[in-house]
Amino acid sequence: MRAHSPLLPLCQGVPVQTTPEKIRPFSQLPVRIQLAGEFERRRDMENLAEKIEQSPNTPSTPPAKGSLWRLQGIFFQPKETFQEIAKKPTWLIAVILCVVISAGGLIWVMETIGFMNIMIQQAQAGGQEMTEEQIQMMSSPAMKGFSYGMMVIGTPVVLLLIAGLLLALFLLVGSNASFSRVFSVVAHSWLAYTVVSMAITLLVVMLAADPAELDLQNLVASHLGALVSRTESPVLFALLSSIDLLSIYCIFLLSLGMSVVSRKSVGT
Repeated sequence: MRAHSPLLPLCQGVPVQTTPEKIRPFSQLPVRIQLAGEFERRRDMENLAEKIEQSPNTPSTPPAKGSLWRLQGIFFQPKETFQEIAKKPTWLIAVILCVVISAGGLIWVMETIGFMNIMIQQAQAGGQEMTEEQIQMMSSPAMKGFSYGMMVIGTPVVLLLIAGLLLALFLLVGSNASFSRVFSVVAHSWLAYTVVSMAITLLVVMLAADPAELDLQNLVASHLGALVSRTESPVLFALLSSIDLLSIYCIFLLSLGMSVVSRKSVGT
């Protein structure tokens, strides 16, 4: 007869521990199980993404406003306009409008006042008198066409020079502003300046009793020189004439635009 162990009742009912089976990695599972697991994972990710999109607390980035909005925004919301330019710079329509408005307006003024009257006034302002030969040469169709052509070409050239100068200055101080952003700022700022200045110029010419008698050197008195007499105080007149309100307006827009796009470029 076997001896009865006093520990036997204590051991009864206790599960016997066995060595657990080694878990196989996912790559060693059957293909059907792998595909099912991958399907479940993708479905969970899609559901999570859909919930995030439908969440009302999720901030959404509004799309950049188009060129037409920027054309009016530069007058009424300049800071917001430059912020849109920093996101997506556009300049083609602004440059075209600058050329059309400036060249078209100046050509109309020259035809209204008289091309030769303008040439003679400019010569007299420089202390020169034009001879008959010079008058005939300046009144030729070729010279007039050359002058009109320079008006069309001159505007984009000036814009490129200003943009290049501003870009060089900002690169010297460590900014990473791109040329497209800088040129877009210059184009829209110049457009606002052109529209305002040309509107005043056309209004002055249209309201003049005799446009030929207008002082072309002081056609739009937007500077402080209009407060003093040119003949009595020529030095003071020249000094105050350099303080032009329209120029200050353009400089303000350029400064505001460059401050916005330079911060955007460096990621601040």
